[in-house]
Amino acid sequence: MQREMKLAGNYVSALIASHEDRDLLKLTEDLEALSALWQSSNELRDALSSPNIPHANRQAVLEAVTEKLGYTAKLKNLVKLLFKNRRLSLLPLMVNELETKVDKKLKRNHATIETALELDSKSRADLEATVKARLGTEVTLKWKVDPQLIGGFVIQVGYDVYDCSVQAQLDALTHRLTATTVVNKA
Repeated sequence: MQREMKLAGNYVSALIASHEDRDLLKLTEDLEALSALWQSSNELRDALSSPNIPHANRQAVLEAVTEKLGYTAKLKNLVKLLFKNRRLSLLPLMVNELETKVDKKLKRNHATIETALELDSKSRADLEATVKARLGTEVTLKWKVDPQLIGGFVIQVGYDVYDCSVQAQLDALTHRLTATTVVNKA
């Protein structure tokens, strides 16, 4: 797996180096779409990897797919190279690596905000503005509703988690009370 991650990283680095910053978001969307298609379509994977289908026919299928999806010449060339080297299975790893590198290059963060209830538009806008101001970068938000939070919210940015939920406060209170009880009994 580590070898595949390194290969995916190398392909992505070359892809980023060949594109202008303004084209990186579109590039990410295109690669995500191709990866999703690759993962969801057994027929496509079989058509492109079956040794029973002549190489020229498999290549024609690949060219038709990339043409239909409207990819740039650079992305088409990368996909052809992946096909030639039998590395189309790297697409999901490449998407993750591309998102990470593009976010770093463009100074963007992704955050997930979980709330106990669906927030109204004003509350969402206020919370979004607060998160963006605290991080000091552009933030792409993903919203989730989790009734088990009881109230409040949980924000995850990368590996950092900010838990401002009622459930977390109850858990902390329970921990303090049980710790106090144990100390008093001793």
